[in-house]
Amino acid sequence: VQKPQLFGSFLAALDGKAVNDDAKIFDIKDFDAANEFHDALAIGLSIFKLLFLAQPRLFESKNDPNWLKRLRTMEIESHIVGPGVLSLMEDSWRRRSDMDSTMLSGAQRHWQILRRLCAMLERCCKGHELHMTSVRNENAYFSCIKDILMQESKAPIP
Repeated sequence: VQKPQLFGSFLAALDGKAVNDDAKIFDIKDFDAANEFHDALAIGLSIFKLLFLAQPRLFESKNDPNWLKRLRTMEIESHIVGPGVLSLMEDSWRRRSDMDSTMLSGAQRHWQILRRLCAMLERCCKGHELHMTSVRNENAYFSCIKDILMQESKAPIP
C-alpha cells in the first residue's frame, strides 16, 4: 500500500528543506501490519546511514552537497533496473584543492540535513522495541550515528 503523504516531511528534509520539529512522520498505526512499518523505517534508516557513511566529514562543495544536486536531477523512472547501481556520491572530495571557507558550505548543509533526518527518524523509532525486530541492525547503526551527530553538533565544522 503506497502512502506517500506519510513520507512528505522525510522527503522534504532529504531535499534540504526546513521541516517543523513536530512535522507529521509515519508511525506503526499508519500501516496495516507491523512489518510494513518496519520496512518503511528500514528504508529511512538505510538512507540516513548511506548519507552518513558515504560522504566524508569535510568535503569541497559550494551551497548544497553534491549528492543533493544529483538527487534533484535524477530521473529514476528512466533507468533500467539491473545489477548496476546509481550512486548519488562522487569522488571529487578525494581530490584536495586550495579550499577556502566557501567550499565548506556544502559540508555544513550536508550535516544540517543529516541532523534534521536524524530528529525525524528518532521520532519514528521512539516507543518501539526495535532491537527485538527485523530492523535491529539498522536501528543499531542509527543509534551510533545519532550519538556521533550529537557530539559533532557541539563543535562547529571547521
